[in-house]
Amino acid sequence: MAFTTGFMSYHVWKVKTSSKAIAVQVIKYEDRKRVVVKHIGSAHNEDEVTILCNNAANWISEQTKQIPIFGQEERFIPIEQCEYLGFQYTFLYESLLHLQARLGYTYFGNKLLNDLVTIRIIEPASKVRSLELLETYFNIKHRRRRL
Repeated sequence: MAFTTGFMSYHVWKVKTSSKAIAVQVIKYEDRKRVVVKHIGSAHNEDEVTILCNNAANWISEQTKQIPIFGQEERFIPIEQCEYLGFQYTFLYESLLHLQARLGYTYFGNKLLNDLVTIRIIEPASKVRSLELLETYFNIKHRRRRL
């Protein structure tokens, strides 16, 4: 179970002890090292482990004021009720646009020109096909008359 706040991420960690018990701890990672933030307790059976994990999740929620993303199955929507709407490459688009801005290429303020450059980096094609690809990849629409 993971909770994130700002740049700090807490996790519920279970580890076997030398006495064959299972210790439940709240940890975070600093400089690629695991740091124990709080030791919740040790358990000797699965029911105790479940209780301690819930206690750890509650402690993290109180500290971070955030709810967990995963781990609460009753909050999930069944896949049968979901509809796939598509996928957008927003991070790629924003990264390439930022790179163009750093190079001074966005100085003229022509969004269509910047979008054509961006899509041609990803998939070189004709201008008309590039407009179609912009809509497919990034959901960006330009009129053909502006081309």
